[in-house]
Amino acid sequence: MIEQPSDSPAPTEKPPETKVQSRNPLGWIVLAVLFSLAILNSLATYLSPNKSEAPKPNLRQETMQIEMIVSMQRLVGDSPMLRESNKSTWATLSERTVKLQKTEPEAAKITAVLKREAGEKLAKADLAALAKADNGDVWTKVVSAEKPSLAEAKELANRITGTDFISTLAKVQVRERGGDKEARGQLISTKKGVTAILVGAVIGFILLTGGICWVAYLIARKAGEFVPKGLPLHTTDGPTLDRIALLAAGLFLGFLVLSSAIPYALRGISSILASAVSGAAMLVWTGTAIKLSGFTLSDIGIQRKDLGKNILLGIGAFTMELPVAGLFAVLGTQVLSFLPTPSHPASNTLMENQSPAVVMSLLFFGAFVAPIWEEIMFRGLLFPALTGATRRIVFSGFASSFIFAMIHPQGIPIWFALATVGGASCMLLNQTRSLVPSIVMHACHNFTLLCLTVTLFS
Repeated sequence: MIEQPSDSPAPTEKPPETKVQSRNPLGWIVLAVLFSLAILNSLATYLSPNKSEAPKPNLRQETMQIEMIVSMQRLVGDSPMLRESNKSTWATLSERTVKLQKTEPEAAKITAVLKREAGEKLAKADLAALAKADNGDVWTKVVSAEKPSLAEAKELANRITGTDFISTLAKVQVRERGGDKEARGQLISTKKGVTAILVGAVIGFILLTGGICWVAYLIARKAGEFVPKGLPLHTTDGPTLDRIALLAAGLFLGFLVLSSAIPYALRGISSILASAVSGAAMLVWTGTAIKLSGFTLSDIGIQRKDLGKNILLGIGAFTMELPVAGLFAVLGTQVLSFLPTPSHPASNTLMENQSPAVVMSLLFFGAFVAPIWEEIMFRGLLFPALTGATRRIVFSGFASSFIFAMIHPQGIPIWFALATVGGASCMLLNQTRSLVPSIVMHACHNFTLLCLTVTLFS
């Protein structure tokens, strides 16, 4: 017997209740506060007129830049066209050295040499400032001599006793005005010549390789072979995003504590040891914090899969981003030349001390610790968290890259160059779903700049 359906509806089972996780904005709040304080501190330090280390490093930086330009000009050929193209550079540099004269009288010598190199005559204000410098009366006679005889030019040059590059350039200039066509050959020693050639070869190799990589990338992209794989931690789940933000806040807070507490605890012992210990402690804290948060290194994009391929991608990306970042660095310093000269504590340290221990310490921190920590912090965590919260990957890439740039101590003119490095890392992460290429790219970037700095300051 078949039962007929009843007119009354059959009872339905009640679906199980899903527990909605509550949001926790603590990580976002702490991150916002820490980033704001870090950026304000960076700006205050950069813009402060009372920085005790500012005059000497800035004066040395201007001297090094002049030596690089003049040396390369001598090596590639001293043509009127090249000199004309350098006039704007000389003008910008002389503006900076004029500002330095307020705190460093020796800057007047650099200003005088710069204007002479650009083919300009010195104003009364320039000569008045020069008179206040050490041996200023002799320098005034040397740079003021317009058309001395060759004998007079040699006699004036011999009265400058300094052996630094600015003194040598002043001697060369007065002898040239006296008709000595061979004087400029004294500017470059054998060591400096070899160094300039090596630096030029390295830069040329990077530019050539980067150009090839750009062409290969564009061809592959057009053929549809370079499809982005997405972010490792991509999620729009609110509680998960809160966990990522809390982990990022913990990493950044740990960085602030360790980078200040360890050097303070080891004060008077060794600043080199303090740098090495704080760097190692940062890496240990990073791994510990990730484990405590419930994530793994694989979750944020650090895995052994395709390791060799990802390392090669990172090296190739480095050759592609470095010229672009360098271009933005030049544009930034030129457009914002009215701001203080950009500087970095590592460069300032190398100006004063290039012992093997100092160099190795800076390489360990700059080319190993910083790339790992910064890529995990800004690309592995902050970039995906902002992307999930805003659902706008381009905006999140720009935001995380500029936050990354603004907390660095170099200064405002370098922000766009640093943001370029951050943006390239974001693109790599989204392209490969791995943090390894961006870590390798970042490490190559820092290692190359540190090695060039050591070479140029030696």
